[in-house]
Amino acid sequence: MSQIQPHFLDSLRLSSDNNFRLFNFSELAIMWLHLVTTWRSGIRSRALQSIAILAVLLMFAALLASKFSGRHPQTVALDVGLSGLRLVLALLAVFWVHELVSRENDRKTVFFTLAYPCGRGAYWFGRYAGIVSLLLVACLSMGGAVFGLVALSGVEYQQFYSVHFGADFLGVLAACVLDSAVITAFTMLIASFATTSLMPMASGLAFAFVARSYGAVIALLQDQQSGAADLQEIQLPIVKTIGYLIPDLSLLDLRDLVLYGDNAAILLSGYGVAQSIAYGLVCLILSAWIFDRREFQ
Repeated sequence: MSQIQPHFLDSLRLSSDNNFRLFNFSELAIMWLHLVTTWRSGIRSRALQSIAILAVLLMFAALLASKFSGRHPQTVALDVGLSGLRLVLALLAVFWVHELVSRENDRKTVFFTLAYPCGRGAYWFGRYAGIVSLLLVACLSMGGAVFGLVALSGVEYQQFYSVHFGADFLGVLAACVLDSAVITAFTMLIASFATTSLMPMASGLAFAFVARSYGAVIALLQDQQSGAADLQEIQLPIVKTIGYLIPDLSLLDLRDLVLYGDNAAILLSGYGVAQSIAYGLVCLILSAWIFDRREFQ
């Protein structure tokens, strides 16, 4: 099978006038077809149906939290709603890679796709683009639900410090999409060489948990007033070493920008965005390189 597949780097060619072209038009057209196929499969997947139910339950929990909390109801509803949104996007990213990439390898249906005379890179990048576009739509849909939830929570109570929507809220949603795109890229990296479909799913969930909690763990160990201060000498160097292997996705959690109008979050997000984009690109390109050389049995 692998012998009849053209090398996906063969599509990286120089034109006759020595201008570098990343993909020719046929490769881009094939990528678009895989993106559309990913869209249709993602909408029909069982994972979407199950996680959609979870999303509704989380939005209902956010509404209840705003009603029974001692804090400002709109602030509580927005805080809990954004937490639910980030959780749902991470689950969707992992389970969509499981449904649309890993299980295709298990069921051997990927053989029919790779039998066509096109590079594997077009298939791989098309799948990734399709999953990220699905995550974008899911984020906008849940973001609209959170907006309505916050508006509903403020009907009976006018709080002194109002939450900040508009461009700030769109920036928070964009950071959430980037966060889930990085999780998708890492999960696809594991899927490019995994022999079982469960390995990418478990690795992706573990990566999401560790990368999102990395900043909180560092802050806890560096806090001299915390109960973990005595572990600083031993654990802090180990945790910082892990930081060279994974990005700090907690920097993409910009909720303070809309909850309290904290503009300091923007300064920290610049490094987090650059780090996440670089890490995601490395994972995606490396996964395509591995998948291109993979021998299927």
